[in-house]
Amino acid sequence: MSILELYFFSHLVLRSFTNGFDRIFGLQSSLIASVAAIIAGIVVSIHFFQKVAIPPQIYKLILPLTFFILICFISYAVNAYAEDNIRDSFHAWYVVIQHFYLLAVIVMVACIYRGPNFVRYVYHACIIVIVIDSGTAIGQYLTGHTIMVTPYDKYARVAGLSAHPVTFSLEVAIIFFVWELARRKQRLSFKLRHAGICLLVIVALILSASRTGILLFGIVLGLYYLVRRPILAPVFLIAAAVIVTASPFETLFSELRSIPNYLSSGDFMTWDYHTAPTSVHWRIYHWYYMTSLGLSHPWFGFGPGQEISYSPFSREAHSQFVEIFFETGIIGLLAYCVFWWRMAKAALTPVDQKAPADAARGADLRALWFILFIGITLVSLFDQSFNLETVSFTFLIVSIFIMQAPPLAEAEVKQLPPRAAKIPAWRWRRASIAVPHAGARPGLVMLARTGQSETQ
Repeated sequence: MSILELYFFSHLVLRSFTNGFDRIFGLQSSLIASVAAIIAGIVVSIHFFQKVAIPPQIYKLILPLTFFILICFISYAVNAYAEDNIRDSFHAWYVVIQHFYLLAVIVMVACIYRGPNFVRYVYHACIIVIVIDSGTAIGQYLTGHTIMVTPYDKYARVAGLSAHPVTFSLEVAIIFFVWELARRKQRLSFKLRHAGICLLVIVALILSASRTGILLFGIVLGLYYLVRRPILAPVFLIAAAVIVTASPFETLFSELRSIPNYLSSGDFMTWDYHTAPTSVHWRIYHWYYMTSLGLSHPWFGFGPGQEISYSPFSREAHSQFVEIFFETGIIGLLAYCVFWWRMAKAALTPVDQKAPADAARGADLRALWFILFIGITLVSLFDQSFNLETVSFTFLIVSIFIMQAPPLAEAEVKQLPPRAAKIPAWRWRRASIAVPHAGARPGLVMLARTGQSETQ
């Protein structure tokens, strides 16, 4: 393991818990960890842009995020010095640091994802995070360390080592699917220990009493298996019904039936606690209010990180696209949408897989990732300000590089045998291209084994 790999995966695990440390102990460990990662990203970028061949899809991922950060600076300058709309400078710079952090993560992972052990390290990092976070949540429930976050909460909830029960459920669900992608990429068969991980995730999601995580988990997993095996539709419907009725979600979901009337009656235009029985009703009113206010400064918004200061409830918009529009205007929203689309483009670009079996596995992985991305997009639109969910966003970025990591056969070829040191590098490059092919020319295969030229 290289120094960069050791640092990144240690950071990936620890950063998954720093929000919980901050909530429980009143620390600023998340900010410190993010700044440290930005510094590491700057140091690595010197090597990255000079010695690493940047794939086009990764380069096109970096550009729109960099442009969005530039828009954040312009928005801050306009609102701080021309419009005088900045009410919270600290939070403004905190949001800018968050996006610099995401850029640093992309640069660091781009330097290590082609290594033969990258997917394996991600796989084990996800297991560590799931076990510790879910185990902590179960411990919180058993010892009575639960919380009631909002007036809408019907049940005491757990937050694990995260900042909020909703954030916790979102992180657990996304990390589970990143782990599943890594497992499938390594071609590991599903065993009893893997079933234990799934059980931990399901229990943690139920204890969080959050629609966000359970919907993302259920919809992604259900759609994926329904696409592959439509005959299992009745089984998934029965399982969903059992989970909903045997958990707090029966009450939580039944209250959403009044939403169509809430919209058609126009009640969402004015705030009334009596006509908004759930947090979803509150979100609809909040989106309407913040969008209407944002239209007064349509081009560059009110400045990064200012949404909470202008919210009548002092809360996030619970929609990343509404939040970005309010803070950075139409220009910032367009730049961010390009970045969001480029993430999907980068992940779904097929890796050069020559064997038919590898191509089939690649298509299967892309189907799972695409369904996950659609689920996260829906969460970002209607439920959560995903741009502020640093841990979840980090794992989403890691999942992109899992998709772009070399197939297992190609990664194994890069692990040269001890006597490879005696063979010229140019001959190994030639051999490594030929070995993965089932129909490789005998002369080239012999070249890989003995280091002798074809004419010899």
